[in-house]
Amino acid sequence: MKYNKKDVENYFSGKFSHSEAEEFLKWLHSEQGEQEYLEFIDDSLREEFLEVDESSDQAFEDSYSEDVEKRESGTTSWSFIKDKSWMGWVAGVVVLFVVASTFFIMKDHIKITVGNRKYKTIVKTTPRGEKSRVILPDGSIVHLNAESSISYSENFSADRNLDLVGEAFFEVTKDSLKPFVVHTQNLSTTALGTSFNIQAYPDLGKVQISLATGKVLIKDSLTEKQIIMNPKESTSHINGQPLLRKEQVDINEILLWKEGILHFDKTPFPEVLKTLERWYGTHIKVTGVENIPDFKCSGTFKPRENLHNVLDVLGYSLEFSYSTTGSQTTILFNSESQ
Repeated sequence: MKYNKKDVENYFSGKFSHSEAEEFLKWLHSEQGEQEYLEFIDDSLREEFLEVDESSDQAFEDSYSEDVEKRESGTTSWSFIKDKSWMGWVAGVVVLFVVASTFFIMKDHIKITVGNRKYKTIVKTTPRGEKSRVILPDGSIVHLNAESSISYSENFSADRNLDLVGEAFFEVTKDSLKPFVVHTQNLSTTALGTSFNIQAYPDLGKVQISLATGKVLIKDSLTEKQIIMNPKESTSHINGQPLLRKEQVDINEILLWKEGILHFDKTPFPEVLKTLERWYGTHIKVTGVENIPDFKCSGTFKPRENLHNVLDVLGYSLEFSYSTTGSQTTILFNSESQ
């Protein structure tokens, strides 16, 4: 069956019956349907659609579990590439999180919806040094990394939209009539029954979206550009650049943070420091150099490795010493060796 733009509008307006919706999904899952949808999708649509590739779910779970077992039984590995073209430390937008004795922090705000009915906005926050697991009202599961938060309406089951700051892995409950949308900065990621990871820390200056199973549609609200991603694909949106590009990734490596495993792949040293601050709840100050060196760091640590062990490895490889006092860590470079 062939569909037109009006049919797409009817689908998102909830005018299709369940059987009609299922037929629509079958069409959209086809190569022709996917292409036609991208051609005539209307800018006024409030939500976008994507179909789920369920056949990859179990394969992903098996390969991911096997990969984690191998890493947990192995030893810490680390390597560095000293990039002589150093970069200055660029300060990003600082996100402040309120730290409390509870695992989550819930804040209530007011949101006006259709009919002037007021709904509370629920905010779940994971502070530095913590990770958490949130079960949403629709049964979807969100794994929150350190210094991350999500916010959504108490009416979430009827309107599956949420905002993310930081990093999270989503396991989305399938609902063919209610797309699941994650908003990060100017990007929206739409799914129906999918698992994917989003890293959107404001101080990194980019948003990275990586897909484990199913399909997602990503739209840039500033340029109106959109792409559909398949499993084991990732896209990075860098602030100030209008392009959305896909690349193949090792999704198992992307998700190592869920197991408490620190992993870096040619990561700039300033970004490594930001990650350590989030993971261990410490503030890191670098001395002995005018600008923080932009070394490229690659390596994997054991699950839940102690901060001192991490700094010992880093210090030996990059030739710095360090000291810790409470929640403050000071790194001292020998400027003569840089």
